Amino acid sequence: MRDCIEYSASSVDEVCGLIVDDRRLFRCTNIHPTPSVNFRIRDDDWIAAESVGEVTAVFHSHPAGYLYLSAADRAMQVITGIEW
Repeated sequence: MRDCIEYSASSVDEVCGLIVDDRRLFRCTNIHPTPSVNFRIRDDDWIAAESVGEVTAVFHSHPAGYLYLSAADRAMQVITGIEW
């Protein structure tokens, strides 16, 4: 949890990562064209995370401060089949 909070505070843009094995944050690069309000994880980052363990959740920040999933987040959570 601390790693997620510190990572979120490191940027004014959305940061993103993957939770590996339910316990480790794997930091990813946000490649979305509008990173201030969206995120996209690089395929290479996802593959690298999978090489160190099972990806069990997607993590990203909301710089605007709200602590709930947006409608788009919820839709992607269903598509990916893992926690967000």
